[in-house]
Amino acid sequence: MWIPESAAEIEAAVNSGELFESAIFDAKQEIVTKAVAEDVAAMTTEGGVLLYGVGEDPKTHRLTTLHPFELDGECDRISRIVATSISEVPVIDPRPYPKDDDTKGYVAVVVPPSPRAPHQVIVGGDQRYYGRTGANNRRLGEA
Repeated sequence: MWIPESAAEIEAAVNSGELFESAIFDAKQEIVTKAVAEDVAAMTTEGGVLLYGVGEDPKTHRLTTLHPFELDGECDRISRIVATSISEVPVIDPRPYPKDDDTKGYVAVVVPPSPRAPHQVIVGGDQRYYGRTGANNRRLGEA
């Protein structure tokens, strides 16, 4: 499982075309509440990394665009989203990766496999469980 060490490493991986979404790695351009809940819940079954600030080219579906954002408070925001949107709250490790100016950058959320998985998404009345199939989330049945 790739866990980046710096913003420069993230940018180099994107610029070289080395990043691919998989069952244990997903990248998102921005932080959206329901999507964070679904992605984290899905990752709890096997574990993985979610990387925020990297977008997908809509034509090629490859991770080719960098979208660094203001980091102030974003790790706490992700932790709050998980704490209020998923039942039972899973363990996560959000990590900021500031660029040279220290205000903008990327966030990786390390999600260890949970012995209590799957975890239910409860935000927006969803009440569903999610897992990963390849590079996509999928709804799991109640059983």
